[in-house]
Amino acid sequence: MMEIELVDETLIVIKPKSMERPLYEEWNRYLERVTRLGIWPREPSRSGHPQV
Repeated sequence: MMEIELVDETLIVIKPKSMERPLYEEWNRYLERVTRLGIWPREPSRSGHPQV
């Protein structure tokens, strides 16, 4: 996983198959929470794959 800081934006890049399933599920729960709270807008995946 790599975090790239840009002006007013943070990109998080995750190499395919580099995360174990429990960490992947925890990460998705975190993203759902911060999205729901309005802290972080979630945009569609740039890889073309649907988000889980």
